[in-house]
Amino acid sequence: MLNSDPKEKLPSIKNTLTEAIALYRGRFRDFSLVMGFQSVVSLAYYYIVFIINPGYWWLQSLAGLFFVGIGIVTAIIQIYLVSDKKITIRQSLVKTKGKIIGAFWIYFLVFIIIFGGAYLFLIPLAIFSTWFAFSRYIFLFESESGMDAILKSREYVRGYFWPIFVRLLISVVFSIVFYLVPSFTFLKALPKPFLYFWSTFWAFFATPVFLIYWLVIYRQLVSIKNLGVFKATNGKKALYLGFGLLSIVVFFLLAFLIIVIFAMAYVAKNPSSFVNNPL
Repeated sequence: MLNSDPKEKLPSIKNTLTEAIALYRGRFRDFSLVMGFQSVVSLAYYYIVFIINPGYWWLQSLAGLFFVGIGIVTAIIQIYLVSDKKITIRQSLVKTKGKIIGAFWIYFLVFIIIFGGAYLFLIPLAIFSTWFAFSRYIFLFESESGMDAILKSREYVRGYFWPIFVRLLISVVFSIVFYLVPSFTFLKALPKPFLYFWSTFWAFFATPVFLIYWLVIYRQLVSIKNLGVFKATNGKKALYLGFGLLSIVVFFLLAFLIIVIFAMAYVAKNPSSFVNNPL
């Protein structure tokens, strides 16, 4: 039976942060090597898309997809590194190889479901972000995948929504204060290449910290609940996949609307070209 009436509280935020920082310091060298590789890929992506600027949308899209893929792979490697003090980067990479496709699927599903909720304004966005925060950890360390992993994350959060939400809010506020505020204030006047270097520098240190922070919280929930094997009902899967479908439909509708608006604006400014070249 799922534990929906928890009797045990989560460790304090202070203790969680202290443990996360200790884990980060313990494997700082390994994290630096992994994030160093990701930083090189990030800068290469910037150079290809914004400096060379080949002008082919499909090539830029492939470069973007490759960059996202590298980000997911390096995230999995770092999660495995912090989960076992003895594992090496090479061993972590070997474990990651069998998880790449499933991880892509998890990230994609969570992304479209959360943004499907975002179209229903901020409250569903906050709820879904909190419910599904542990999906990737469940996929990596337990037997569930796909929607089962996503909905099992909700079961872990059940009864602990507000404590988890507060911890999520702390990470958001941290990012706003130390990344977004500088980026949109005194750093905004600097050349764009510097801003991209700043983003890469931020990711170098912040990415592993956030991954460890949420891994620690996930472990705390597992130690309290120990849900075991979980199988979501088809009804629940369909419900949340519906939110995902909503996000995809709205995206394409907005894209179509933008194209129509730009086309109408062009025709309004160049009526003669439309008359001379009718459809």
